[in-house]
Amino acid sequence: MAVTVSMPTPSLILRPELNVHDSAVPQPFHSPVSDLTPAATHKEKALTHSTAVDELNFDDVSQSFHVKTTYELLRSLVVFKLCSIRPLVVRAQPLLALSERMLGRRLTHWILRHTFFAHFCAGENAGEVSRVTSRLSQSGLGSILDYAAEADLSHVQKPRDRTGIQSARTYEYEGEEECEANAAICRACIETAAVKGDGNGFAAIKLTALGKPELLEHLSNILTHTKKLFYKFASSTLDGVEAQPDQPLLITFPQFQAGLHALQVTMDESSARALFDRIDMDRSGSIDLIEWVTFLDPRQLGRMSRHFRAEGMPTLDQDSLAKVNAMMRRLEGLAQLAADKRVRLMIDAEQSYFQPAIDHMVLQLQRQYNRDFPVIFNTYQCYLRDIKERIAHDLERSQREGWKFAAKLVRGAYMVQERKRAKETGYDDPIQPTLQHTHDSYHEVASMLLHHPSRPNIMIASHNESSVRYVTSLMSRLGIPRRDGGVFFGQLLGMCDHVSFSLGHCGYAVYKYVPYGPIGDVLPYLVRRAQENSAVLGGAEKERRLIRKELTRRMGITS
Repeated sequence: MAVTVSMPTPSLILRPELNVHDSAVPQPFHSPVSDLTPAATHKEKALTHSTAVDELNFDDVSQSFHVKTTYELLRSLVVFKLCSIRPLVVRAQPLLALSERMLGRRLTHWILRHTFFAHFCAGENAGEVSRVTSRLSQSGLGSILDYAAEADLSHVQKPRDRTGIQSARTYEYEGEEECEANAAICRACIETAAVKGDGNGFAAIKLTALGKPELLEHLSNILTHTKKLFYKFASSTLDGVEAQPDQPLLITFPQFQAGLHALQVTMDESSARALFDRIDMDRSGSIDLIEWVTFLDPRQLGRMSRHFRAEGMPTLDQDSLAKVNAMMRRLEGLAQLAADKRVRLMIDAEQSYFQPAIDHMVLQLQRQYNRDFPVIFNTYQCYLRDIKERIAHDLERSQREGWKFAAKLVRGAYMVQERKRAKETGYDDPIQPTLQHTHDSYHEVASMLLHHPSRPNIMIASHNESSVRYVTSLMSRLGIPRRDGGVFFGQLLGMCDHVSFSLGHCGYAVYKYVPYGPIGDVLPYLVRRAQENSAVLGGAEKERRLIRKELTRRMGITS
């Protein structure tokens, strides 16, 4: 389970023991008000004297590492070097298991606590995390606290398989009580993110924390079949030939009736007309794909699937429907609280076989809660081949229905697992063929959103220096304000400090994702962090070079 909360100030929400299974709901922990002053002063100065910092300087080591101690810089060099050793990263899980058997769990955790955990995580308790967020705040950076535990379906299906690379935190579904506890943690996070009350607080949630992961995959399969049905309904012959998604197909009422008849759905003409009119939201006399999918909420999908058994559509039994309803109730409760508090709630992306259901649920929330303020953010992984088409559809939907589109852009976090699963299951690889294709996709999507006349809220969650420069350059050309223009930047703690602190110094709205939690629970997150970012960390010669430069500067050594 992962929940995150942005901290534009050093205020935190933690329980001392950080035990997700506790029944007690965590209460906000507030840092002294005096801690808030440096960050505000720093940012105001950066904005007021913008002519002095118009250009981002990613090479200014005194600016990038001024909050780091010499010991922390030395530790960073060690961690980055270890992450560049590919065999070590690939076999991180079995090596950890071996270390626990040979050295014992306590000694293994002690070693990790003073290396990887200390570099990538803020700590295990409120005091440790507060020190980190306070230091960030003094440099003009907000914090997005991340309770670093996640869920993945593959491990639930194969609980004893520890040989392959896992791209996410894995755990057994332990029942609805745990999902309620996860929702309670996120509610407390939203409360804390709202402390400042300026509308710039962030919280985030993974839907796999709120319900049984298999249900998301099942709903995604139903959605996929539902889209295929649209193309069949739109075909006058209903011969099973699937049309291409980019063709401007429409379903007329006669086609709708014919489709129902072909699927052996019994419905008289007046009932069919009433259903058709409900789906035809713009009253054009025909139904397009966006209207077709928009009409259906996840619970209706489960009920309707029973009518379409002949088409091979998956079905949901009563118990599954009840669990879907409970998942949606938890999610809607969090969305309502975020709307009441004017906190931006980011729904994290997950594996592609979960994503259709996640996207559908998020869009239902956006339609309800994004009318006046961009409360709900969907997350788009730009390494997916179909991402531009999906975003274009969602933008069009927001324009038609009059709500504010909001997005978090990431490159993607599940590449190894996605490709492994696609190969084993026999479907097309959903990931872009090369890294350059992913870079191009990220920039094209960012440009499309920044140029859009509605000026949607965007979280640029990227460690790529070129992408940050690309976005800041576009913001300058388009006249988008740095601080309150609806564009936010986010990087992980322990990565790309030279980018984050330069952005903060220049007055941009920048946040660090700050993972925390008991070291035993956070270890799977650290493994994923190393595995999915090994190419980035291994090639981060510039960051290592800047660290070495800062160390020599501190030692008074000149070249």
